[in-house]
Amino acid sequence: MVHVKLLDDLMRYDNRLTVGQEGYTIDTIPDRGDAFATVRFNNGACLDVLWKGLEIIDKEYLEERKEKENSKREALKKAKNVQVKRGPRGGFKYISYEYELDGKRHSNCNGNRIEGEELCDFFKSNGIEVKEI
Repeated sequence: MVHVKLLDDLMRYDNRLTVGQEGYTIDTIPDRGDAFATVRFNNGACLDVLWKGLEIIDKEYLEERKEKENSKREALKKAKNVQVKRGPRGGFKYISYEYELDGKRHSNCNGNRIEGEELCDFFKSNGIEVKEI
């Protein structure tokens, strides 16, 4: 369960769901990639809400997530097999890479152009070879 605050006015679904209402997610974690979270609000309302319509205000969860992100960022400084696929006119298609975190090997591929280009710059700035394929 994650403590959240409602950012959108959802009174069309339940007149208690005004901006700023707080509640807790039910069996949904933001890191899983789900678009919706089922939220039981403190006022008794319960509804599936898009994550982009919620602000996570759970300090413990946010601290844990920040620590995980920092650990991953450090692990990415030792990434291997970094490859960038570009289209025929040089446009970004995806970036793939491998890294080790907590003793486990991970392979990742990212097709988001903005995130991918940022990752490409990050790898290059850390002296990691980025192969264009």
